[in-house]
Amino acid sequence: MAAARRRTDQSDGSLDIDALSPEQLAENLRRWAVEEMRFRPQGRYVNAPLPTADDFKTTRHKLLHKQSSNTSSKGDRSTREKLEAEHTQVNREMVELRSKIMNMHKEIKQLEVDILRTEQAYSDIFEEISSLNQKSALLSAYSQQCRNIGAAYQELTNQIQGRVDVYQDIQRFQVLIGVFITSTRKASQEPTYYEVQHHIDQPIVSNLLSGTSGRSTPLGLESACTRAVRETCDAIKAYLKQVYEEEFYDDIEQSKPIKDPKSKDQLWTEVEMILAQHPPWKILSSLIVTSQDTANELRDLTSRINLKRDAEELKFLYEKGGKLTDKSTPPTLFQSVHQLIEEEQALHFQRFLAAEKAMNEAWKGRSKLKSLNHEMENRLSSRYRGMPGSNDLARALYQCELEVAASQASLEYLHRAASRLTQALRERKSALETVRSKHRQIQDFEKLAQSKQSVIQALVKQNSIAQEKLEQLKLEKNGATKFSPYSVIILCKVSPLTKTPPIIFSDQRVPVDELSIYRLDRVRDRPGGAGVSALLDKLAFPLYKAPEELLPKAIEVTQDIEDTAALVQRKQRDLNEVGGATADRAVNHLNSLRNEVTHQDRVALDQLLPRVNESLAKATRALSDCINTKDSANSW
Repeated sequence: MAAARRRTDQSDGSLDIDALSPEQLAENLRRWAVEEMRFRPQGRYVNAPLPTADDFKTTRHKLLHKQSSNTSSKGDRSTREKLEAEHTQVNREMVELRSKIMNMHKEIKQLEVDILRTEQAYSDIFEEISSLNQKSALLSAYSQQCRNIGAAYQELTNQIQGRVDVYQDIQRFQVLIGVFITSTRKASQEPTYYEVQHHIDQPIVSNLLSGTSGRSTPLGLESACTRAVRETCDAIKAYLKQVYEEEFYDDIEQSKPIKDPKSKDQLWTEVEMILAQHPPWKILSSLIVTSQDTANELRDLTSRINLKRDAEELKFLYEKGGKLTDKSTPPTLFQSVHQLIEEEQALHFQRFLAAEKAMNEAWKGRSKLKSLNHEMENRLSSRYRGMPGSNDLARALYQCELEVAASQASLEYLHRAASRLTQALRERKSALETVRSKHRQIQDFEKLAQSKQSVIQALVKQNSIAQEKLEQLKLEKNGATKFSPYSVIILCKVSPLTKTPPIIFSDQRVPVDELSIYRLDRVRDRPGGAGVSALLDKLAFPLYKAPEELLPKAIEVTQDIEDTAALVQRKQRDLNEVGGATADRAVNHLNSLRNEVTHQDRVALDQLLPRVNESLAKATRALSDCINTKDSANSW
């Protein structure tokens, strides 16, 4: 502001700022900002002139006129009163509906409280019923166990009494036999087995045996019914064993010849004949005796199982011919059968108790649910008397809640059953894999034993011809010692080749004419070239080699021929001395030596040829450089 005033003073020295009005001062400031400071204002009313007092007066007059023109009312009063009456009626109905809704909410809350109390009482009663059912099931199981123990004690008492009777009969029989034998034998003779059997067959002894405590059969014998039942049970056991073995070998994909026992029709025929020929009480007693004997045999069989002892007693016997025989006692197939039977019996008893308990709980729950449904229907009927819609709605809600609870319980039970079955399936699969792995291990062990047996047989066979092989090795060793001096000759033939690369790569001066690679290429066209070409073909002399090496090559071949002839003569003499078989072996040895020498020459040539080619390339480049140098010198 001060700067603007100073500029105003500078621009117009005669202007008095204090004497200016606010409007003039504002106008001067706007002109200074626009003209001197180059300020361009932006907006809707920027360039509009400022309102004056007259403008305010005109605006106020217009507002007053507008307000005074809207004071009159021209509406229909009857319509307004009608609408107000309808509005009042609607408000009154709304208040009534709100009061009814509040009352309904209160009743619903009261019903919810009653339902919660009923559910709590139902849960308490259900827990009491469950505890009573559990106690009753345990009590019934305990009573059944006590009855079983009492029956077992009674059976044991009967067995002991029978054993006592048998022992008394045996004592009487022994006393009678002793008296009878003492009265009949001579002083210098002893009773033999046949004499004792003869005395047993006497009528008095048979009468004694037949009159023991009212038994229908003699002591130590079995009746016809018992024998028939036992034979039929053995036949059924053989049939079931065959079925089991067929299923087992089908599972492991193997075949085993199984004896053909009696068929199912024959077994049924025998059973029907036994039922027709003997009374039921005899058949039952025979089955009891057979079952007891079988149980005793099974108990004795399982008690003799000892895996540690079987593993320690595992041994083989080595026989002639490389055959291994298993001398250990074969393991029994009924390992831990008694334990498995007891475990399955315990599991079956537990499942039976659980099933009975579940059935009792289900029956109690259904009866309790029926009574609860009847009680809820009575309460709903008494609560919503005169309101059929509310009663139906409450019943539908209650039924929906029951269905939801039942569905949730069914879903939980299905989940538990699915998890239990999955676990059982996993366990059965693991058990099956274990059995299969053990079977594979057994097969692998059998294969290993067979392979070892074959190896042992091969070793025995090799040992049987070891003497012949030893003699052959001695003959070969003698031949090698005889031909060892010729190894020096072979080394002498090969050693010049090892000295060739140093000669080629030496720093000696070589004439340019000897560096040509075409000296032997067109030897046929030259005079006397046919003989030289034939000589080159006979000696297998390469054309890329220098001609100076032809004479040493010919001399070397001549020496080789002479040495070979001398060697053949000496070898022929040795062959005549040793024999025809040794001669063949010597020839084979010479062929192998020749092959080795040929291979060594080929290797040396393969190593030498690239270097010779490289040397020829260097010579060619040097010759071209010399020619270029000569041309340059001639041109200069």
